[in-house]
Amino acid sequence: MNAGVSFLALALAIAGCVHAAPTGVGVVSPGDLNAAPEQYRDKTVVVKGFLTLVPEAHNLYQSKELKAEFERLWDAEDPEFYPRAYQAYCLTIANPDALTIKAEALDGTTVTVKGKFLADYLDGKMDFGACPLPTAIVIDVDDLRRRYPSIFTN
Repeated sequence: MNAGVSFLALALAIAGCVHAAPTGVGVVSPGDLNAAPEQYRDKTVVVKGFLTLVPEAHNLYQSKELKAEFERLWDAEDPEFYPRAYQAYCLTIANPDALTIKAEALDGTTVTVKGKFLADYLDGKMDFGACPLPTAIVIDVDDLRRRYPSIFTN
């Protein structure tokens, strides 16, 4: 195969990869944010996660499956279970009161939210419903309403 044909084949392959890019580009997970808090500090981010919105907790978790795994292992009281291994999957919602009017519809759902990432949310404050790490997100409630109009209709 000559160099021109090889170059054309490579260019077409790359173009195909670009076209096949995932639609979720730009969406991060709680684990992504917790792994690099300084990179995201005070930036607007779009996060996908499993929402817990109950009186004792207000957070986005990496996934429904990981949260279920954590709860199952916690309840089993397995001496080999290491809860700290799961803390990076949890992101506190800093403004849960703005969501409580729809808590029944939102709790236990996987959502994509936009908001401001806080790398040091817990510095100097107590929040008994927060995740173990000091990170959080202030959810843009107007954006949430636009994304999930069926939840927020009267």
